[in-house]
Amino acid sequence: MTKKSSGYLEYEGAALSAALLRKANEMGINAGDIADRCGISRPYFSTIMSGQRPWAALGRDKVESVAEFLKVPVLTVFILSGLIKKEDFYYKEKITEQLDVSLRLMREDPKWMAYAPIDAEWEGMRLADKLRIILLYLEVSKQQLIDDFSEALKD
Repeated sequence: MTKKSSGYLEYEGAALSAALLRKANEMGINAGDIADRCGISRPYFSTIMSGQRPWAALGRDKVESVAEFLKVPVLTVFILSGLIKKEDFYYKEKITEQLDVSLRLMREDPKWMAYAPIDAEWEGMRLADKLRIILLYLEVSKQQLIDDFSEALKD
């Protein structure tokens, strides 16, 4: 499996693989047993767990089996697999517009201008990171300029 220096798995869907391994460890079973219980061939499951194949390669019936094994909603499996991202729940144009207005105000605020990201940093950030920065600024400055997206950031 691909690993980061911190020891965490690093590939899209790694969160789902990690959740499955934790559950298997709790149950005292191995990855092959998970495959059997979810109706997935062991070699195919191994390629998915290692990041060699995407979780998207599984059919819905298998995703439902994985959800049942983990005792979580199917949507949770889709989110952990990376197929659905938190940002998918918002109309991007609206939130981007609101974030840009908030960033402009942050840059104009004498207490915060030194902390505001420059354009190059801002353009390179993921939407979730932009939301975190702006929500922190708005919380501390006691402003309500954008819709409440804080629930989308909870893991």
